[in-house]
Amino acid sequence: AKDQEKLKDDIEKEKLSKEDREKKQDDINKTFDEIKEDLNELEKLNEELKKPMNLGDQEEMKKEIDDQLKEAKENLSKSKEKKASENQEKSSKKMEQMAQEMEQMQQESNKQQEEEDMDALRAILESLMTLSFTQEDIMNNFAKVKDKDPFYTKLGKSQRRIIDDTKIVEDSLSAIAERQPKIASFINKELNDINLNFKYGLENVDEHRKRELGNNLQFVMTGYNNLALMLNESLQQMQKDAASQKPGSGSCDKPGGKGKKPSDGEEGDMKDQLKKQLEKMQKGSKRGGDKPGGTKPGGQGQGQDGQNMLGLGNKEIAKMAAQQTAIRQRLEQMRNELNKEGQGKGNQLNPLINELEKQEKDLLNKNFSNEMVKRQKDILTRLLDSEKALMERGFEEKRESKVGKNVFLSNQKRIDEYNNQKLKQIELLRSVDPVFRQYYKNKANDYFNFVN
Repeated sequence: AKDQEKLKDDIEKEKLSKEDREKKQDDINKTFDEIKEDLNELEKLNEELKKPMNLGDQEEMKKEIDDQLKEAKENLSKSKEKKASENQEKSSKKMEQMAQEMEQMQQESNKQQEEEDMDALRAILESLMTLSFTQEDIMNNFAKVKDKDPFYTKLGKSQRRIIDDTKIVEDSLSAIAERQPKIASFINKELNDINLNFKYGLENVDEHRKRELGNNLQFVMTGYNNLALMLNESLQQMQKDAASQKPGSGSCDKPGGKGKKPSDGEEGDMKDQLKKQLEKMQKGSKRGGDKPGGTKPGGQGQGQDGQNMLGLGNKEIAKMAAQQTAIRQRLEQMRNELNKEGQGKGNQLNPLINELEKQEKDLLNKNFSNEMVKRQKDILTRLLDSEKALMERGFEEKRESKVGKNVFLSNQKRIDEYNNQKLKQIELLRSVDPVFRQYYKNKANDYFNFVN
């Protein structure tokens, strides 16, 4: 499109000879023929996917561009520059339109795939946690039961059922690994370790080697937990990425203000999301919850057609839960930044964060009730109150005067020496960078923040 536009300008400014004009137009036509071949190959590759993307139908647009390019070349050969210019402008605009439509379809397909991946990750994460708790119960029972007790045989059957259930989760994890290559090697390693310990564990069950069996089952639980931690981190990162990709509105509730804080735009975005969620919940509750035979107040509401009392499908619920998580994480980050000064300014966000966490859990567990709609209203109100309080506190700090303090100086030198040594020790610990998983790195950072 850019080459075509440039050629049109050069012709209008009479920078090219007749031969060069025809040659450059012919080159553009050949390049577009190559693009058409690439698009045909793209469609074939897309059809080979397990879940083909929606690439749309560009056949009509390709034909229109092709016709305009051919007419442009023909008019140039006949020295009809004006008509050729019209053909070139139309083809250029059509090519730009085609590029924009393809980019939009790609973004929509990627977004849809990410939402499906997040749904799959949540389901696998829940299954892994269930398997981990069940495995822990069986391991503890094996440690208590005697070899000749009939319950020992029953525990062996339960252990084999866990192995069968793990194979189902393993298939889902393998599918995720194919679509997310960054975590494939980690998933394969942990699954291999789990299966190996299952193999040795069954041998030890048959041979009544309880000590070795306990070690095997402990390694299995470790594998479950490692996979769960990794999936949880991946899920949080995907939710952050999805939240960050949403364009900001760039608007302001109170125009004319100066020195807007960086968090103002985020809070405006959060308010918009919460308002839209509340509107959907209220519409759904009117359609389903208030009708005779609908959901009773405080009860769960899942309809026969897979819809719930909110009138939302599974994909909308998953999206709503992801937005709740992203909002909670941004508020937690704001709280931590405000608490860096050591005055606990960010603690006023704790009730709001707790309410968001409850809402998120109810959405994921599909505990739909009228209480959920009420809590959503409370969350929005709390967010507005917190925003107002933080803004007022920010203005008050600008006017705040500093009062002289009486300092007890008798041991000041020793106190300063102690604080310097303490800081050096903490910095020494910080400088050592052990190979922790992200979960433990966060725990270590929380500890250092608490010490400071």
